[in-house]
Amino acid sequence: IDLALPLLEKYAAPATIYVPTEMMTRTINAWWLGLTELFRSRERIEIEPMGQRFTCPDTDSKIAGLRRAVTWVWEDFHRAEILSPTFTAHGICVADIVARYTLDDAGVKAADRHPLIEIGAHTTTHRALALLDEDQLRADIADNKAYLEALLGREVPHFAYPYGPPSLSGERERSE
Repeated sequence: IDLALPLLEKYAAPATIYVPTEMMTRTINAWWLGLTELFRSRERIEIEPMGQRFTCPDTDSKIAGLRRAVTWVWEDFHRAEILSPTFTAHGICVADIVARYTLDDAGVKAADRHPLIEIGAHTTTHRALALLDEDQLRADIADNKAYLEALLGREVPHFAYPYGPPSLSGERERSE
């Protein structure tokens, strides 16, 4: 909102913001934000579950290390669930980062009132849908839509899959 909205207004360009519920409630496992903060703020990093130590004295090495860590998670999204102790060991509070960079309920409502912005559904947890069982999948999608519709007082007809690439979802996910 702070950076993009002025440009959207300048060029009269519409935008859709797809909002996971747990971003607003500050309970999301935003592992990508935790890793970004870890590499941004440290020169020496140990990611124990990955079995890796990184020395990152400059921007290029920080970017390379972050890319390597994110790729490691993308290879098996279950790994996102085991990074919390790493963040804690480095004094990183993911909930604080989420609060700093994302909209809360009031911010989402305010954004939705702007004529150039539409809010869309994006699951409750932002987890890779292929990892969820049938009941979890239905709840993750339906609960987010219901939450947003109750918050905004209108139908939320659009939905975006977390992580996008088809390799993370299949026919089951498309049919929900």
